[in-house]
Amino acid sequence: MFYIYYVSVNRHMMDVLKIYEKMGIIQLIRWHMLPQSKLIDPNRWIYRFGHTLSMNDCLYSSFAKYVALVDTDEFIIPNSGTLLPFLRKMHLNDTAGSFVFEHARVRFQGWILLKLQLKLDFAWLKNAEFQIQEGPSKTVFMPERVQIVLTHKVREFFKPYKSLKINTTDGLLYHARSNWIFTSLNNSIYHSTDIFSKYITLLNDKYQDIMSQVPWQDWNLIPLWKILSKKIEKCTSK
Repeated sequence: MFYIYYVSVNRHMMDVLKIYEKMGIIQLIRWHMLPQSKLIDPNRWIYRFGHTLSMNDCLYSSFAKYVALVDTDEFIIPNSGTLLPFLRKMHLNDTAGSFVFEHARVRFQGWILLKLQLKLDFAWLKNAEFQIQEGPSKTVFMPERVQIVLTHKVREFFKPYKSLKINTTDGLLYHARSNWIFTSLNNSIYHSTDIFSKYITLLNDKYQDIMSQVPWQDWNLIPLWKILSKKIEKCTSK
């Protein structure tokens, strides 16, 4: 189950989210703005502190054994197998309260060809490259062992639990941020990976299924997304 907290969302995005909600894959949670007085408006800091409030709401609302705090452009993937069996194996450590996955940039070559396609497909996942770089890690935690969470880590555990750092040879947090996802610059070292390739057929099938249910025509949203993401980055950096 994915918990999707939202403040505002456009019509097309909500159409897609409602399909997933009907399938039981996600739960939509409307996140309301905080009350304000004449002296102070706490919503001025909602971009950062709102994250913390919603994440701790998720901590105390979820009935799951494991909960991951990730953005929609982040993927926690073990180097072999799938995530749930991997977490169960790590859970054999009796004092583990959370599992910390190190940050890796991900980029995909072939942006010029991709943006010319009339419809989106996932063949570009074959050309994935990653770079392990110092950056914000993300955590998978066990709610019954945790008291307070922050965006990138557990702030406070119940005793005697603590965080367990996952070796980069065992798994990574792959971050496909818009700043570098389709860059072709060779000013740093990237390593090829086929870790996304096994998902291409499944993603295509699921994507076609979902898009067949929306009340509007399917088209390649990547070029539009690229333009809008730059505008959003400017807004959030202010």
